[in-house]
Amino acid sequence: MKKTAIVLAALSLQASWAHQHHHHSHSEKAALASQEIFDDADVEDRALSDWEGDWQSIYPYLVSRDLDQVLAVKVEKGDKTLEEYRAYYLNGYKTDLTLVKIHGDQIEFIAPNQTAVCEYKYSGKNILNYDSGKKGVRYQFECIDAESKAPKYIQFSDHIIAPEKAGHFHLYMGNDSHETLALELSNWPTFYPASFSQEEIVDEMIGHDSHGGHGAHQHGVANMNISIEHGNVELELDGALANFISFEYAPQSDAEIAEVKAMANQLNAIDQLFVLPKDANCVLKDLDLVSDVIEPQFLGQKTHTEEHKNHNTTHGNLMMTAQWQCQTPAKLQQLNVKLFEYFPNLEHVEVQMITPNGQKSAELSRKNSVIQW
Repeated sequence: MKKTAIVLAALSLQASWAHQHHHHSHSEKAALASQEIFDDADVEDRALSDWEGDWQSIYPYLVSRDLDQVLAVKVEKGDKTLEEYRAYYLNGYKTDLTLVKIHGDQIEFIAPNQTAVCEYKYSGKNILNYDSGKKGVRYQFECIDAESKAPKYIQFSDHIIAPEKAGHFHLYMGNDSHETLALELSNWPTFYPASFSQEEIVDEMIGHDSHGGHGAHQHGVANMNISIEHGNVELELDGALANFISFEYAPQSDAEIAEVKAMANQLNAIDQLFVLPKDANCVLKDLDLVSDVIEPQFLGQKTHTEEHKNHNTTHGNLMMTAQWQCQTPAKLQQLNVKLFEYFPNLEHVEVQMITPNGQKSAELSRKNSVIQW
């Protein structure tokens, strides 16, 4: 696979540039929603399972100045000093809670001197229009136990407007009503996975602030680079893990591990996904699957180096590399990409190629899945 590594690297750069300058409806909506820009009609209901897990407040890290690196990034882009940002977030993140545990319909609120638990039911979504011209969505839940000490009303906000596993969230809490709680705009306790270290929280927060446009990690879209030379076909596919399974973090439950293994089994059956002409007589020589959040054994692979592993990120990626040797190169004239039949979350594949006939680019979709050269 090393022979055309430089060629694939060059194609990858071209694909990255094209990816950043091409817009797609689904991923564009998600990207704009993360910036609080969206159409009301695109907002969907969500279940409490989107926030499933154990979550830690990041307020203590701000108090101890462990988030100063994050604030420094905001200073570079904003109009406040570091101390001004610090004062703003000290008010925003302030909470007595240290942990919030969400499992099924039950939420446990843990503070140093008190723990409260309640079962919550969904109360709908509320779209807020801010003075800045941007918008937000609060997903509302109500405690159904009148005797519980837990907040009667809670609202989640995470810059996501459709069903999707949250990577972090702001939590609004009160006992009056959802209408009263919607007026709270200055205090929004913020929570990240309890498994995250301080360093990992900083990395995630800096990355969140930097994701203003179309980067390599884009839901619904994957990049594919292909090199064809003397009957040797090399392919590299790279995209967000959420294109292939229902989550994009390291699998934790038996069900999530099973889902990863099912995905890996399908990807390892590569000749079903990438169909070369039969009369080209191509034989698969190498296949490799790598993810920055999934252990190699779950992908059916031998152990890789840990250089790019970040098991606690909530925005994992997947890369596949493959190589075929074809005995009749003259018959290599097209590739039928059937990924869309097996992975419905994948909407587009942006292709960059180098063939004996020159360079070529294409955009593949469910309705246009064959590339010719």
